[in-house]
Amino acid sequence: MSDVQLTLTPEERELLLEMLQTNRRETRVEAHHTRARAYKERVLHHESLVDGLLAKLGQPVGEPAGSAS
Repeated sequence: MSDVQLTLTPEERELLLEMLQTNRRETRVEAHHTRARAYKERVLHHESLVDGLLAKLGQPVGEPAGSAS
């Protein structure tokens, strides 16, 4: 898979961070409430991908948008 480079304005970056953090919070709740093992593994994998994206954007997991950079 090839890497993709994306150029964002500060406002776009802030919006993307907020969206990812909202998604991560919702994913945590979903993982906590699901009982189906295969689905829970998929949800946790999704959470891991979101964490990776947040890290690439320089946003430590759990830190509110706007507090890093």
